Amino acid sequence: MHRGRIRALAAVAVLIGAGPVVASCGGGETVAGKPTQVSAGQRLTHIATPLARLAPEPSRFPSPYSAVALPPEAVAQAAADLTGVGRHGVVRPAECTPPAQRFGPDDTVVVVGTDAATRRTLSVQLTRVDRPLTERRDQLTRCLKATVTSPGAQSTLTSRLQPPPPVDADDVIAVDQTVESHGGGPALRQSMQTLVAQVGDVRVSATQMSFGASPEDAIGGGDEGESAAIDTLFTDTVVRLRKSAS
Repeated sequence: MHRGRIRALAAVAVLIGAGPVVASCGGGETVAGKPTQVSAGQRLTHIATPLARLAPEPSRFPSPYSAVALPPEAVAQAAADLTGVGRHGVVRPAECTPPAQRFGPDDTVVVVGTDAATRRTLSVQLTRVDRPLTERRDQLTRCLKATVTSPGAQSTLTSRLQPPPPVDADDVIAVDQTVESHGGGPALRQSMQTLVAQVGDVRVSATQMSFGASPEDAIGGGDEGESAAIDTLFTDTVVRLRKSAS
């Protein structure tokens, strides 16, 4: 599973070398403020602005990250990797499986920055959703540890909720996650720090990912420069989203 993620990151590096790639905006015209039905007595306000216009421009990623907006055909793979599960992973307990996503021109947009020297990545994802963020928080609270089985490998996904950052959103969560392999080859460790906010029917997540880090060196362990990078990109994107909902 981890080798697949490393290959996916390599593909992103190829895209960077080929020059900027602009994700398609797509989507039809909708009316701002139109409520989206979630369940009885619960609605999410529809955000009419296309997701590609809400996403940060690659030029806003700080050095040493070289960033691209992924083309539609690469979004599903990247989004799956950001969950710690991958596209073909099977999660046990099953109720810990990350929520399903829609993938279309205006369903999910991902911008990825890569530090070629360290293989560390910084990603911002915007997704159309029909459920409140509290459901994801509740799932993470129940699923502090899960097993992920994918072709040729088995891993343990560990999640730990953190105090959320102060941003103007309907709801916000922060979670640190690690994926540790224990089968099918050399042991590998993937560490992720993710900030998630939701405004209406749009969810913003910013994820910093590294490979091979020891527990002491895990993301969020005191690197102020790296923390500032994810905080700034996340906050700026949430501010842009909130303005679009006004």
